[in-house]
Amino acid sequence: MLSERKKMDFKEVHEKSEKIVNKFLNYYEKYKSFILYFSFDNEVQTLPLANHLIGKGKSVYSTKLNGNELMPGAVKDLGSLQRNIYGICEPLNYENVFEFDVAVVPGVAFDKKCNRLGFGKGYYDRFLPKLICKNIVGFAYDFQIVEELFVEEFDIPMDVVITEKNIYRRN
Repeated sequence: MLSERKKMDFKEVHEKSEKIVNKFLNYYEKYKSFILYFSFDNEVQTLPLANHLIGKGKSVYSTKLNGNELMPGAVKDLGSLQRNIYGICEPLNYENVFEFDVAVVPGVAFDKKCNRLGFGKGYYDRFLPKLICKNIVGFAYDFQIVEELFVEEFDIPMDVVITEKNIYRRN
């Protein structure tokens, strides 16, 4: 999955990301508070989504690395972000805010039951159980969807996974 993603050029990433974000907005733009990942290494692009939501007056947060944990940090504008040790944009500070209407989560792969495979460091496995969230949404390209993933008891499934071609729902 990662090597397939690395092969994508900027135009392909941009076009597919735009389709995914537009589908997302059709369903979720009505909500007020969001926590998003910020993309890197050809992941589905989320900076334009954050900018759009901020422009609509929504409450936007992103994850900030704090040791080996992710913490939420408010995003008031994209100019106030910094890059962490992995080169990923993140807010300058974190806050103890864990209740959101919608969380947008990255993954290396997802299955059709909305289970997620991450990078293996467990950041989101530790972070997601802390959230009080009505909608957990995974963003992926269609080639990142597999029939079934091996799931462990601590894995948190997404409610929905959105690709440029499909929307997968857990229930």
